[in-house]
Amino acid sequence: MKNMHSTSEFQIKIDVIKKPLFDTGDFTIQQWNELVASKTKDCPVCHKTYSTPKIMRNHFRDIHSSQKKFVCDICGIQLTTANRVSQHKSHFHSGRIKKSNQLYECHYCSIKIRNKFDLKEHINRHTGNKPHQCQICKKSFYTMQSYRRDLKKHKLLAGQLKPEEIYECKICNRTFLQNNRLTRHLNFVHGDGGSVCKVCGAKIKSNMKRHMLTHTEYCCHICGKSLKGGSLENHISKCHTEERPYKNDVC
Repeated sequence: MKNMHSTSEFQIKIDVIKKPLFDTGDFTIQQWNELVASKTKDCPVCHKTYSTPKIMRNHFRDIHSSQKKFVCDICGIQLTTANRVSQHKSHFHSGRIKKSNQLYECHYCSIKIRNKFDLKEHINRHTGNKPHQCQICKKSFYTMQSYRRDLKKHKLLAGQLKPEEIYECKICNRTFLQNNRLTRHLNFVHGDGGSVCKVCGAKIKSNMKRHMLTHTEYCCHICGKSLKGGSLENHISKCHTEERPYKNDVC
């Protein structure tokens, strides 16, 4: 009698033995072994091709697993373990983890940026380089953040977003994919929020960057006259085209 064990106790031991010794995402250990044996470089979910089977499996496990609980605080990617987040940040964001107060200057526009990762994505806008391509709609993006936002929209349309991934305004029921967008909506639409322009003191509730264009001077390459905001295009069309609606004594 001492050597006998209950069926439930025996089954628990069997279940423990069956658990894989490493993370296989949503695959069972048998499915994972079959994936490894196939040596395929193509992801079975999104069909994107990678340089090696191992890199493809890492992609599959990190991107397509429903067990994601750990989020990279830099780019928002969700991974299955805290260790994988650390590895991800070390590999992709090593230049973005601040170790000092050093600022990095863009050689195109001289703007100063806090880290190399943001600088690289900022320069993409100057060069027109869009390295992040969505495999669903084939659109390309300058930044990882824009790519993640696009991917989330596809998941929303496919009904694959969890309720906690959707942020709803309790006042007007409008929904947002990012919490910061909801916060901005609450401040600008339902609150007394907004930003104060440091140049003119105006309170702007929409787009501060667009407003700042009204304070930025542009030089006409034809006559050298300095103008502000979007008036440069109007100036050229009215003063330097063949058919001018009126005579300009300055130009």
